[in-house]
Order: sequence, then structure tokens, then C-alpha cells
Amino acid sequence: MSRSSGSERPVSRQQTAIKVIVLSVLWLVFSGKLDALHLGYGAFSVTLVVWITRNLMVSMPSSDANVFLSRIHWATAFVYPFWLLWRILVANIAVAKLVLSPRLAIDPVLIQLDTSMTGAMAQVVLGNSITLTPGTITLEAEHGRFVIHALQRESASELQPIGRRVSRLFGDSENEPQFLKLLNSDEGAEHA
Repeated sequence: MSRSSGSERPVSRQQTAIKVIVLSVLWLVFSGKLDALHLGYGAFSVTLVVWITRNLMVSMPSSDANVFLSRIHWATAFVYPFWLLWRILVANIAVAKLVLSPRLAIDPVLIQLDTSMTGAMAQVVLGNSITLTPGTITLEAEHGRFVIHALQRESASELQPIGRRVSRLFGDSENEPQFLKLLNSDEGAEHA
């Protein structure tokens, strides 16, 4: 059993067993071979991966885990990946049009998005969702303040729906993203 730092609980044997079973099944499915040599490779690989990643399986303290899990809206959690994939597809098409356009109307801008999200998981999901959407990348995320680079000024309006969805996902719908500010614009105007 590996122990995590601080007041966190050790990783349970049950979690390790589940990890071994899942990795073993994946090995068997992807390998498709059941001879001794391939089963030996599989056993070695699964053991190595479990040993290397033993410190990555850290469980949250029980009170933090309960608070975190109680705040998630599970219906939104189920729909969010599909919604995000759609946003990624639409943004891919927009970036492709932008790059393939003869005028190449790129107008890069730094955008500040302020939110009241203080939970680490909510900030990670929002930052990663923004970065996964083509044409934008999260440069900084700290205490609910995100600095984002975008290929166009119009991207600012596309970021707020992502922030709203993540807020709803983590049960913080009354505290949606506050405002967007263009950091390197000439007029320095805020956009709602």
C-alpha cells in the first residue's frame, strides 16, 4: 500500500486490485494473444505500470471527497464531454477557415476571465476545456483568474459558455464567470 503525503488516506488494496484488473483486461484485449510469452509480457507490463503509478493513485480525505462528490451535478457531468466535443469540432472548423483564408485575419489577444471558482478540480476542468478548444490556450489559472491566449477577439464570447457549463457541473451556477477583459487591446474594454 502506498501512502500519500499529509492527512490523506493511503491508497486502498481495492483501488490497486481494480487498477490491475482493468490494465490486465486492456492488455488481453489489445494483445489478442494468449500464449505464455505474451501473457508474461502482459504480467510484467501491468506490474511495472502499477508500480510506477502507485503514487498517482491518491485518494482524497473522506470529508473532501464527500464535499466534492456532493457538489457535482451528475446529469451535467454526463452531457458535458459530448457538449465539449461539439465545441471542439466547431472551433476546429473555425480555426481551419481562419488559417486557410487568403486574408489570414488573425487578431491574437490575451483575455482575462475572472470566476469565483476556487475549487482546484473546477479550475482544472475549465482550464483544460479552454485549452482543448482550438484557437485558445489557458496560460495561467490562479484563484479563479484565468489568462487565456486566443487567435481572435471574437473568441472571448466563446469562452463564457464553457465557464457557465463548468460552473453548473460543479454546482456553482449562481457564480458564473464575472467578466472578460482584453488584456492587450488598445481600448482595454471589458466584454460581458
